[in-house]
Amino acid sequence: MSSSGSRMVRHSLRMMAGTFLSRILGLAREVLTAALFGATRQLDAFLVAYTLANLSRRLLAEGALSAAFVPEFSRSLEKDGPEAARSLARQTLAVLLAATGVVTVAGILAAPLLVRIMAPGFDPEGASTAVYLTRLMFPFLVFISVAALAMGVLNSLDCFFVPAIAPALSNVVFIAFLAIVTLRWGVRGLAYAVLLGGISQMVLQWLWSAKKGFVLLPAMPRRDNEALSRAMKLFLPYAAGLSLNQLIPLISRLLGSFLQEGAISVLNYADRVLQLPLGLFVIAISQAILPQLSRQILAGEEDFFKGVREALRFGLFMVLPVALGMALFSGEIVHLLFFRGAFGEWAW
Repeated sequence: MSSSGSRMVRHSLRMMAGTFLSRILGLAREVLTAALFGATRQLDAFLVAYTLANLSRRLLAEGALSAAFVPEFSRSLEKDGPEAARSLARQTLAVLLAATGVVTVAGILAAPLLVRIMAPGFDPEGASTAVYLTRLMFPFLVFISVAALAMGVLNSLDCFFVPAIAPALSNVVFIAFLAIVTLRWGVRGLAYAVLLGGISQMVLQWLWSAKKGFVLLPAMPRRDNEALSRAMKLFLPYAAGLSLNQLIPLISRLLGSFLQEGAISVLNYADRVLQLPLGLFVIAISQAILPQLSRQILAGEEDFFKGVREALRFGLFMVLPVALGMALFSGEIVHLLFFRGAFGEWAW
């Protein structure tokens, strides 16, 4: 394996170590949620609300933003130096805060319409709960977008472990808050736990990027900043492509709203189990390789395609055995993880 391939594997393993901790805690969060709420219409309402806020996050923050910003930031850092890269990050932050602020306000105002579109099968009580929770959780988009920008900066600086464990801190905050307030607040506690988790994730990565010399404070975007212009042009195609990928959870929520209470919750638990290896291997490798590929493309196509081939080989080597094991032992895995508390035989 080449030196760049070894570097990719090393960075990927760091990401996997942090992601493993985050995913295990995320799984613990789902186990606690299943034990406390089981598969109920109230939890269905929360999941519809969370999907709406999370959809915006995946399109604007962790998905299209990372794909558009990281290559330009890495190139700027490599070719123009830290000061130019720092300026790009600060101007990008200003654009990001403006965009997510507008989307958040629009989401809060349009919450009744969004819930009707996503969960037309809900009764009035379920729809009302979903609208309330949607409005409560939409500011999560702002916090997680700043966290995603800081993650892009840190990954470009070859700092992978801290961004990987940031969701672990979020999950710890979520679990602790949920354990304290659930009996008094019910499903509202889930929404507040999501907000606090997003804030903690943002603060950790913002502070770490500041420690690395990149204090992320918004600066007025400049029209003559070519790197920013290129990132903005890349953003829209990425967002359009990712929006197609997000149709699956939207359709599952829509169809689940017509089924018996708890159907959406059951689909969510199954998806969480599938997300564990996806986040641990696929996402960790892709986030680790992106800054490296951005630098390799400057050195020529041969280095770039060599890096892509090595990443694919490593990814398949890690993923295929896990996929086979999950297919063979799906029933045992779900029973081991969730069959306790309010999670009953029907949900299993």
